[in-house]
Amino acid sequence: MTYLECKFNNFTASSREDLIKDALIATRESLQGEKLRSSVCTIVVVGVGEPFHILDQETVQQLIDTFEIVREEESAPAEPKPAADRDSATDQGSAAEQGGAENQGGSPMDI
Repeated sequence: MTYLECKFNNFTASSREDLIKDALIATRESLQGEKLRSSVCTIVVVGVGEPFHILDQETVQQLIDTFEIVREEESAPAEPKPAADRDSATDQGSAAEQGGAENQGGSPMDI
């Protein structure tokens, strides 16, 4: 599933800032190795009781910088798993790989 599909159910309870963060993270993930910068990204906000407005590039870049820090923290090495957990994760991975071969060519929504 895509990032936004995974987060969709939480949108109604999300704050404005969380929605902007989710949009930026989804955009960043779609860039295929390119770095997300405010010069290539525009954020427009509109909502109930909030008129249409465009965030300035400095604000957008500050938001992007904040989320890049989050990304670095998320990619930090995790604690090693106990041997029992590693073995079951390996077994599940093998099963997923076998099932994945049957589903090649299908979109995530088709699986």
